[in-house]
Amino acid sequence: MLRGEIQKSMIEAMKAREKLKLEALRYAWSLIKNEEIEVKGELNDEQVMKVVASEVKKRKEALRQAQGKQSDKLQDWVHEEEEKLKVLEAFLPEQMSEEEVSGLVNQLISESGEKEFGKVMSLVMGKVKGKADGKLVSEVVREKLASSN
Repeated sequence: MLRGEIQKSMIEAMKAREKLKLEALRYAWSLIKNEEIEVKGELNDEQVMKVVASEVKKRKEALRQAQGKQSDKLQDWVHEEEEKLKVLEAFLPEQMSEEEVSGLVNQLISESGEKEFGKVMSLVMGKVKGKADGKLVSEVVREKLASSN
């Protein structure tokens, strides 16, 4: 169970005195616990993955915004965030490449014959569930539908 893996990794990070890893795992754990309080029960793997994926997405966006800025403190923060991001990404399934998403989109469009963006998106997102970023899928679907018209 993913929830247990995170807890186990947190304990290992404590014993190994890995500060950044521990901070990232503790924060993820607090997000998971908050979500469990909200739903009044323990989260399953899919829900835990959703919480972790959401945090990964937020951290990537923050890093993207900080990239162009020049400051020693900011660069230290960027380095720490990149390390924490790696820790969290380890709990997510491997992300599909643009080529894999493109192939899947082509396959689903040809199988279903759909030409409407929303319907194609729902078909693709149902297949990729957490394995591809929604933004990437959206771009690929728009591109494929535009080129097929």
